[in-house]
Amino acid sequence: MKESYVYIGLKEGPRNGFYVKVGKSNNPEKRMVAYWTHCPGGLLSMYAAPCASEAAAFASENRLFSAINGIRGAWHEAGEWLYVPSESLDAVFDVFSELIGRPERVTAHGAQRFRQGKY
Repeated sequence: MKESYVYIGLKEGPRNGFYVKVGKSNNPEKRMVAYWTHCPGGLLSMYAAPCASEAAAFASENRLFSAINGIRGAWHEAGEWLYVPSESLDAVFDVFSELIGRPERVTAHGAQRFRQGKY
């Protein structure tokens, strides 16, 4: 059985906030590299946690999206993207840890242009 992951990707947004992409992938490193090609400017960073199965990953992805959308100041931007104000970003990681498990930072060869800082 393939291991599946739920991930969040962070991208700078307006008003000192972040766009947060919630997704599911069997290969988060490969997915992160794809964002450098398909997403202008790429992602600042990506965090992922494994799930017991692909079905569990899809269910967890939906729960995580709904929970992040409920964070104060957050809103649904488009598709699987949400906007979260910077002062609420810690809440995103708290919700992720509570629902799925502690996410680990994803690094991938060719996608190492991360900003220095907390996230």
